[in-house]
Amino acid sequence: MAAPAIAAIDGAAAAHAPPAVASREAQLLSRHRTVARLSALQQQPCRFRTAQCPNECGHGGSVAVFEVVRYLEYHKEAGQQYGDPQQALHHVKLGAGAGSEAQALAGLGEAIRALPLGAPVRLDWDHIYVTTSWAGGGVGKGPERPVTRLEAFADEAAAAAATL
Repeated sequence: MAAPAIAAIDGAAAAHAPPAVASREAQLLSRHRTVARLSALQQQPCRFRTAQCPNECGHGGSVAVFEVVRYLEYHKEAGQQYGDPQQALHHVKLGAGAGSEAQALAGLGEAIRALPLGAPVRLDWDHIYVTTSWAGGGVGKGPERPVTRLEAFADEAAAAAATL
């Protein structure tokens, strides 16, 4: 009797597993290199906009809000109308696992949670447009804004002296 129950559980898990990615193309739209300050950690609710909401969508959760103090570098690809302009705030989803909220830096959520509010940091991110094709068929397109660098400054003087 135990074997069919285990098989049913494995089958249910496989039904909810994300499909295998066949290819992924990323196009850089804009690059942001900043000195910022952690201004808030807050809960973002799910906005119930997909069939997976609210239990399987991953839209809601903890978000870090950074206030951009100044830009060290801003680059928008030539002829690209969709790249983000310079921002006054940047939001980072903590603990995001997949999709447009995913982050490339390992341990990013833990590093942000360890920062005190008001902490000055070097915060860099890219705005990219990603096209994903899945092995079973289907294509998804959309923006991603992965953090590429997060470093805490020792003090305000170090933040003020920061350069590329």
